[in-house]
Amino acid sequence: VIFGLMAFGLLPVVIHGEIDISVGSTLAVGSVSFALLSEQGIPAVVAIVIVLAFGGVLGALNGVLVARFGLPSLAVTLGTLGAYRGIAFLLAGDAGVVVSDDGYLYAGNAEWGPVPFSLVLLVGAAVALGLVLSHTSFGRFGYAVGSNADASRLAAAPVVRTKLLGYVGAGAFAALAGIVWVGQYQSARGDNADGSILFTLTAVVLGGVSIK
Repeated sequence: VIFGLMAFGLLPVVIHGEIDISVGSTLAVGSVSFALLSEQGIPAVVAIVIVLAFGGVLGALNGVLVARFGLPSLAVTLGTLGAYRGIAFLLAGDAGVVVSDDGYLYAGNAEWGPVPFSLVLLVGAAVALGLVLSHTSFGRFGYAVGSNADASRLAAAPVVRTKLLGYVGAGAFAALAGIVWVGQYQSARGDNADGSILFTLTAVVLGGVSIK
């Protein structure tokens, strides 16, 4: 489920002809932030919104550097991979953060009958993403941008906005995966999901997305 959620976030970015190898580090920041909010007694629902927004902001930073300033996505996200991982270690410290609040553990620990809630969440995310990519202007522009960004720009397609939104989504999905991580492991550390990009990218490729 964790790798699947990260793959869903990475998928539009790859469709746009870019890459984001920092999603694992974004997950680490999201999981640590979520765990720290539990220590502060913040309601779980509020904490989820905060963490998703935080992940979106981290993704937006990648998007601005790549889409607005035209920097190579591999170089940018390689840099933020290390930077975000450093932020996670600074927030969590050496020992990490233990979570005991049941509300914070729900996403990764609850069950709906015989089915884990995290699996329901994954399926729901898949359906939502499929609808967005196939039935919205963002999805249509995304395929056009990925095929030929210059031609799309000449056709008045919002290339920068499309790529930026893709990165925001990647960050938010990675943060959501971090929330599930906390629920499954009942703790968060700065090294959460370290090295996960290969599994995530493999899932995207096996899902049928062409990497150019």
